[in-house]
Amino acid sequence: MSRRYTTRFGRRSVSYLVHRSFRVGGKVRHETILNLSARPGGAIETVRGTGPAPRR
Repeated sequence: MSRRYTTRFGRRSVSYLVHRSFRVGGKVRHETILNLSARPGGAIETVRGTGPAPRR
């Protein structure tokens, strides 16, 4: 999970995203799996507490 900050028009907002990275033809691509920004803080902490998926 990553936390991204965006500043526009003097306002700062934060987004919580669950994403994965992978390679296609030698280039790194990123895919957003889940956007948790609109969820309550408890849900974000629950997902954060689960940790990363095991590598294959």
